[in-house]
Amino acid sequence: VVVSVVPQNRQFKHGLLRLSTRISLIGIATTLCFASALPWIHSKTRELYYSATRERIQKLVENTWSVVDFYGAQAKAGLMTTEQAQAAAKLAVKHIRYGTLEGEYFWINDLHPRMVMNPLNPALDGKDLTESKDPNGVHMFLEMVRVCRERGEGVIEYMWTRTGATHADPKINYVKLYEPWGWIVGTGVYVDDIETKLRSLAWGFLILAGVACAFSLLLTYGVVRSISCPIQTIASNLMEIGEQVTSAADQVSAASQTLAHDATTQAASLEQTSAANQEISSMAKRNEQPGLFRTHVQHVTQGGGRQSPSGRYDELDEGDQSIERQDLENHQGDR
Repeated sequence: VVVSVVPQNRQFKHGLLRLSTRISLIGIATTLCFASALPWIHSKTRELYYSATRERIQKLVENTWSVVDFYGAQAKAGLMTTEQAQAAAKLAVKHIRYGTLEGEYFWINDLHPRMVMNPLNPALDGKDLTESKDPNGVHMFLEMVRVCRERGEGVIEYMWTRTGATHADPKINYVKLYEPWGWIVGTGVYVDDIETKLRSLAWGFLILAGVACAFSLLLTYGVVRSISCPIQTIASNLMEIGEQVTSAADQVSAASQTLAHDATTQAASLEQTSAANQEISSMAKRNEQPGLFRTHVQHVTQGGGRQSPSGRYDELDEGDQSIERQDLENHQGDR
């Protein structure tokens, strides 16, 4: 168990690295998901902006139409003649603007179609517009007449040349019929003006998204640091403790081996001591027999031989002679 402490600590530290990596991946994945959604957000923004533009010019045309309707009501009430009311209405509409761009004005044409009033190009006033068409072949004024006869108002898209320009640009228009006079009041916005505003919005949104992504990554980094640093400190402490425990275990193992060796040595000594005690006990028992003792004494005193059953004395080895002499001395002392 002790030996496995350090590997377990290493596994813990490795697991800690994986935890910080996972937390970082969560933050990075969130940022990437947000970034991948930017094209879709931009597309939806474009769609909503175009829809809002159509609704905006519709409201503007309805407001201007109400001016024409006001003068029509004046003529109907007998307060003005029809000619006076129409002249006043054309003059009022001619000066209405709803922005600083060139295309943000109103014009009036009739159901013939003929231009009644164009504030930016007076040369068109009274001109027959039946054959007018854009570079794509769209007869825009005939299309206005068709839409107004069918629905009274609607959106018309075609290309129109700006004042002083040499080429036509796409334009989104809204027209509405003032039926008592057969006038069509309309206005429109150029698509490139819309695109310019959308690009400005897109850059602003990208900057905001970039700041948000950077903040998200910094926040993720801060969270990872706040979680991983204390755990890394704990892991380092555990590593140190594990190393200390391993060192102590090595010392204990060495001491155990020393004790085992000493115990083996002591056991061998005890065995030798036990054997010596058994020999002494055996000698003591022999010494307790008087005849055997006297014979043994005579044997020792007369030459250290031992008489065999055949009547001959065998020579005693030095160990037996010393033991027997010691037993003799101990016996004489007891007496």
